[in-house]
Amino acid sequence: SDLVSYVEVIHQRAFEEALCSLDYAVVFIDYQLKWSTGTQVLRVIRARSSLLPVIMVTDTGSEEIAVEAMKEGLNDYVLKRHLQRLPFAIKDCLERTQLQAQMRQAQKLENLGLLASGITHDFNNLLAAITSFAQLGMTRAQQEASPFHESFRQIHRTAEQGVRMTRQLLAFARETPMEPKYLNLNEQIGTLLHLLRTLMGTSIQIDFKADPNLR
Repeated sequence: SDLVSYVEVIHQRAFEEALCSLDYAVVFIDYQLKWSTGTQVLRVIRARSSLLPVIMVTDTGSEEIAVEAMKEGLNDYVLKRHLQRLPFAIKDCLERTQLQAQMRQAQKLENLGLLASGITHDFNNLLAAITSFAQLGMTRAQQEASPFHESFRQIHRTAEQGVRMTRQLLAFARETPMEPKYLNLNEQIGTLLHLLRTLMGTSIQIDFKADPNLR
């Protein structure tokens, strides 16, 4: 069977030390303590963590105490004369905590998707402008036999790569099924290297040895 470790708190100082790390699966509290009450302990725990499961196990049972503790964020309330219910209370608390964690993760992913969708839309507008001006530059440079034609072509190709990347990001944000395609890695890397050489200048040399068998 799995071993279970626990921390027993018997006075205020031990409680303060236990608060340094709330890395517990579940916390059990009594209502009547020599140095405090279960409700006050619960308030301190909830001020530090709203998610840690807390179960009150006590002989001091009344509806008023239970209602008060539940309002403070207590997960469950078990009387010591009904300890047979404790395993079910623990299981229920742990399952709820796991479900809440899954819901929070799903919410984070949804928010991330909305953020990525908004950014992608704005970025696509920028890339559309870059692509249009690069196309215009290519046309004029070709008509005037300008040496800048190749530079405009590289800007256009790089912008198109950016458009493809933003489409992939948008597909991820919308959870759209992806359609894998074969790419010539030598060609893709070569395009990026040409851009890097242009940006870095002649002071930095980049050597790329393409694999002729790589397709």
